[in-house]
Amino acid sequence: MKDGGDSEQPKGPSVKEIKNTSFIVQKYIEQPLLFKKRKFDIRIWALISHDQKLYLFKEAYVRTSSEEYDLSGEKLDQVYVHLTNNAVQKYSKNYGKFEEGNIIGVKVLSEELASQEQF
Repeated sequence: MKDGGDSEQPKGPSVKEIKNTSFIVQKYIEQPLLFKKRKFDIRIWALISHDQKLYLFKEAYVRTSSEEYDLSGEKLDQVYVHLTNNAVQKYSKNYGKFEEGNIIGVKVLSEELASQEQF
């Protein structure tokens, strides 16, 4: 393959041909919103009916991590810091230490965030 000049495109271990046309690109958020210095996510149930109507359950819940958020080298690979999945968190020695089952209600989250100086 020529690039318009006399030089060919470099090939070798530093250049890979891309054969797949589907990609997932994501950026890790270095300064996420935190609940008591820990990561969280919000879960809500939804149903889309056969006629494409959307129904949302009135209550959501918040899953929390078992460890304080930290991007330092020693904590960077620790899943209990960065992932809130219950399937992962249940193996942490701190699982349930801060909240029963690492779950809180949206009202508790809202009250905590309102008390933080950044809000």
